[in-house]
Amino acid sequence: MVLCKEKVEKQKKLKLSTRGLPKRSPTLVLTTPQDAQLRSSNGIRSTQEQNLETIHDGSGDWKTLVKAPNNYLACGAQYRYEGKDIWTDDSGGNGLRLIFCNINDWSQLQKISLNEGNSGEWGNDKKCEYGQFITGIKYYLSDSVGIDGFHIYCNYTQLVNVKNGDWDETLKEYNVNNNQYVCGGQTKFHTDTFDSYGIDGIRLQYCSYYCSSHICTSCDDKFYLKNNQCIDCDNTCATCVNDASYCLSNNKIIAIYNI
Repeated sequence: MVLCKEKVEKQKKLKLSTRGLPKRSPTLVLTTPQDAQLRSSNGIRSTQEQNLETIHDGSGDWKTLVKAPNNYLACGAQYRYEGKDIWTDDSGGNGLRLIFCNINDWSQLQKISLNEGNSGEWGNDKKCEYGQFITGIKYYLSDSVGIDGFHIYCNYTQLVNVKNGDWDETLKEYNVNNNQYVCGGQTKFHTDTFDSYGIDGIRLQYCSYYCSSHICTSCDDKFYLKNNQCIDCDNTCATCVNDASYCLSNNKIIAIYNI
């Protein structure tokens, strides 16, 4: 069985010394990360929708669920915020936009509004580091204003401060670590003539992404194929995929073998 069942049309035959490799005849040897990528017109990675998680369910009405375009994941956020003011009925978090990046080209961005809100000021865009995507959020919940401060988790560990809060509040967080990333969301918005809570509920739509070409790629792309899922490469990249491929530890070449 060969990992890549669909042969690349007129693939250029490349010769590479296999010293130190398992004694199997390679069916395809790729000599550079560029060759290893073998990107198709649709990109090497694709997203697949998973579960919708309710992170907080307060008072108000749910807005429309917003989902990213195909092959996009959330990589940043912009937050509208109304801080403390003795002359007005403050609302804290009042609007939220998510920034989505293309998983095959992180520089391609789309910003989509979950809720524009009705008061306060929009802050600056806050994004994950290049190549990372949102896996969860950390937020502050206040009896006075609902959701107040708002941070995002990128690739499970990096925390990006979108906006600090102004009220005494309870810290809440939700973060996943199972190859799922945020690909959409929904907010619950509360407002009336007596208490403008602003955002008082949030749901996150999660997606996984996988290697649609069934090609093992180099660690320069920071992932490899395992059970048809894209898995983050470790520092050594000693074993690249399940049973059918071998990844050299120098991160420069990849060989795919018959078994």
